[in-house]
Amino acid sequence: MPPDAAEIVASGAVSVWTTRARGIGLLVGFAVAFTMSYREQLPLADCALRGIIGALVFALVCWWTALLVIQAFMRNALSRQNAEFAAATAEATAAAEAEMARYMNPSGAAAPRHDIDPSGTGS
Repeated sequence: MPPDAAEIVASGAVSVWTTRARGIGLLVGFAVAFTMSYREQLPLADCALRGIIGALVFALVCWWTALLVIQAFMRNALSRQNAEFAAATAEATAAAEAEMARYMNPSGAAAPRHDIDPSGTGS
């Protein structure tokens, strides 16, 4: 079964944000690890290797954090949508019950057809 357009757009948006987070993590992780190693006066090759390892670790952390944030936004949107649906359902139910009460006799039996039809023809 092919995915619909909403799934494609949603997955594209998630991919964009996680890629951005991973890229930021790579840059910041390398900068932090390289700078800390360089300030400790380690050899330049060692600083670079530590920077690469720091970049990979921090990219993973940023990617995971981005996924958690996106998941929280999706849960919030879904709960808001469910609340709106419940409110609309309650409103529709109340309107249907009010409409039904208009056509019921005080005894609870349905009104005769000629009472419902304003022309009085019964059809």
